[in-house]
Amino acid sequence: MSRNRDDRSVNNRTEGSSRTRNTSQNNRTNGNAKVQLDDEAISKIAMEVAKIIATAQNKSEKQVDQEENSSSSVIKKADKKIEDGRYNNKECTYKSFMSCNPPLFDGKKGAVEAQDWLNRMESVLDICECTENNRVRFAVCMFQTEALNWWNIKVRTKGKDIAKKMSWKEFVRTFLAKFCPPSEIERLEIEFFQLKLGNKTYREYVTKFNEVSRLVPHLATTEEQLTNRFIWGLPSEMRIFIKSKSPKSFSETVEAGAIIAAEIQHRQIESFTLKRKWEERKDNNKNHNFKRAKEMPKCRFCNKNHSGPCRSQPCPNCKRTGHLLQECRENRRCFECGDPGHLKPNCPKLQGHNNNQPNKPRGRAFVLTTEEARNTPDVITGTYPVNNIFARVLFDTGANRSLVSTTFRRYLNQEAQYLGHTFIVEMADGSKKEIVNIIRNCSINLNGHSIPINLMPIELGEFDIVIGMDWLAPYHA
Repeated sequence: MSRNRDDRSVNNRTEGSSRTRNTSQNNRTNGNAKVQLDDEAISKIAMEVAKIIATAQNKSEKQVDQEENSSSSVIKKADKKIEDGRYNNKECTYKSFMSCNPPLFDGKKGAVEAQDWLNRMESVLDICECTENNRVRFAVCMFQTEALNWWNIKVRTKGKDIAKKMSWKEFVRTFLAKFCPPSEIERLEIEFFQLKLGNKTYREYVTKFNEVSRLVPHLATTEEQLTNRFIWGLPSEMRIFIKSKSPKSFSETVEAGAIIAAEIQHRQIESFTLKRKWEERKDNNKNHNFKRAKEMPKCRFCNKNHSGPCRSQPCPNCKRTGHLLQECRENRRCFECGDPGHLKPNCPKLQGHNNNQPNKPRGRAFVLTTEEARNTPDVITGTYPVNNIFARVLFDTGANRSLVSTTFRRYLNQEAQYLGHTFIVEMADGSKKEIVNIIRNCSINLNGHSIPINLMPIELGEFDIVIGMDWLAPYHA
């Protein structure tokens, strides 16, 4: 049975294979057969193909236009989002705004402070990339007291919706109209025209000038006008120096002013150092008892304690008491004979005794105290550097020669020279002192000018230097 089944299956396979072979051969013969078309059929086929190609081209062009339009619309939307600040990955929040430490504003100080607050607030809003919709909302959160009351009134007047939709430019215009009114601008204009260095430092002057000029830019529209106004507020010494540099811009003008300001400050420091040396020397004199004691000495004429010449003695000129010789209002008389019309050096009585003796040079010096010098109208006192050492100087028209105290002489650092003769100095109390030495070519500094002077050492009172007519007359003082 099994063999019969196997034989049948083999026969079926051979029959199926033979059938497939015949079918494939028939197909090959049909495919190799040629189809013959006439000219009319070929032209119709060509027309159909051309229509298909044209339709395909139109569809492709429309599709390209649609794609371009869609891409341009996407770009425009993206640009608009960037302009509105909505294309950021993270929108600015109130927390990030407060982390930048925005400044507070109370509206009490003035236009300069208001402008400064506005500039600082704009810087903070730019740093935290705040959107246009939130700039006004975040900024008004920094208002206090008067500024906050003003904003609340604005909100009640215009409404919350309008206040929320207010742009930053409109807010700035409203803010300046309130806190920089015309009256305040007028005050700043006057301050700008009258601004000078005065007692301010140079850095303070530059800062103040920049603050005021920023609020009144219409007063100096060009850089040249701004530079001229800046130079006008400086002292003459600084103006001359800056103009000699011929600055081409405002920044170069400020830099040149800083150079001369530093030089002037250096001079002041040197002058202060010299003054300290003089004060230290004065303290040393106190320690060594060079200065007169506080307790007044007892006068040997009136037996009273006082300083200076005794006024109880009769005046050599009018023979009255109560005043000194230089205070006498009557005509001067000779000390020897008492006759008016001549002085003691020209007295006829002394000429006969001195015919055989050489005339010695004579001079007068009235030693005054500080209190007496203040009450005497024809003398001037002051502190001036002599040989670069500050000294208390008395300008006395009643003295013939210029003198220096023996205590101050050692600070001059110059050797004394012999006069070659004895110079007699007659004091106010009638006593006479002889001088044989002189210190030549000393220098006294007056108003920045160094002037030579010759000084004779002698014991003086409270002054270090007494300048007489031998120096005052040649210099027309």
